[in-house]
Amino acid sequence: MALDGGERALSLLEYGRIVVQRGWIVVLCAALGACAMLFYSSRQDTVYRSTMQVIFEPAQSGQGISAANAALLRSYVVYLSSTGIAGEIVEELGMGISAEALKAGTEISAVPDQSLIRIEVNDANGDWANTVAYAWG
Repeated sequence: MALDGGERALSLLEYGRIVVQRGWIVVLCAALGACAMLFYSSRQDTVYRSTMQVIFEPAQSGQGISAANAALLRSYVVYLSSTGIAGEIVEELGMGISAEALKAGTEISAVPDQSLIRIEVNDANGDWANTVAYAWG
């Protein structure tokens, strides 16, 4: 069937023939992508995460005091995230790194709904991450 510009429409059989003839290109691209993904993932270092949850129990509880307790919880997070606390942990464990390097692998956050402080330590050694998280908590 001829179209206006002298072009010819392809039938489904012709499309199928093209896919069969050129299907190896799709398979090759998929295989190359799988090989690249395998290479990339094998080159990644394993990083372990140790999580310590510290329960925050305010001295007073009540509806009017909840805002004050939330502010106190946030101030504890700021205190625990300080370079001074990180320096104490480095000295206590004899780590041989700076406090800033220890803080770079640590995340400290508040969970106000549950009155928790979450301390997460990332390290290439899982046992060491547990030790640091326990010392921080």
